[in-house]
Amino acid sequence: MKKINPQRPIFIRQIFLFVLLVLSSHTHAREYAIEMVFFMHIDGEQISNENFPKNLKLVPSDQGLLIDNDYPRSELELSVSEKPEQQWRALSSDQFILNDVVKKLKHSRDYKVLKHIAWRQPVVDHKNAQAIKIQGGRNLNLEHPDRLPAYSQPNDAVLAIIGDQHNDSIIPTLHELEGSVTVVITRYIHVYADLILHAEQFVARELEGEVMVSNQLQDYKIDLHRKMRSRELHYLDHPLVGIIVEATPIEVSKKSSNEGPK
Repeated sequence: MKKINPQRPIFIRQIFLFVLLVLSSHTHAREYAIEMVFFMHIDGEQISNENFPKNLKLVPSDQGLLIDNDYPRSELELSVSEKPEQQWRALSSDQFILNDVVKKLKHSRDYKVLKHIAWRQPVVDHKNAQAIKIQGGRNLNLEHPDRLPAYSQPNDAVLAIIGDQHNDSIIPTLHELEGSVTVVITRYIHVYADLILHAEQFVARELEGEVMVSNQLQDYKIDLHRKMRSRELHYLDHPLVGIIVEATPIEVSKKSSNEGPK
């Protein structure tokens, strides 16, 4: 029987520890680039064929971090901040990977693109996940001023992102699509959408022998959840609104940058 060198297990263990040390010196916790496209089904029959509650007036939660892809924060700004919320940060629009999908949706008569957004975030469980504020589609302020939410100051999470800048963000607004999305990353990627669609509907009423047509808003609550894997295109389906999502893992070096997905 061949004898086993007693030093061999120790040697193998040393090699294994060395490999781990080398790997850890180049990378640390993985982050993900999250990109989403929100769109509305234009076909009015989708609404009439579904049994949705009528005459609702829903107000979305004011919770959620603001992601502005037109003005993403620089690495210098992020490096001097110790706020945990800054781990969720906007990607610049030139880092989007779903532009072709958006073009196809815009060229179709069946859909209307409401929002295209992308951000970078850490791996987080349910307890530590942050909601992302969604406002998409047309601004309805002028057409439906009676539906504007009450004037209020930004919540703490919003202040953590905008600080003393962009004071116009505290002005109440009303968009076709409002609410938030939350991405939880554990063994799988979980996407939770808590949204409200404000859909315009023309209502005809007879008043003193004349038919009066008014443009009213009908609110629809949209709650969606999808368990998914990374590097795959996923579609969250609803009779009124669709969401296309892709999550791309990013190995972050200690000389980190604000790079997007590769």
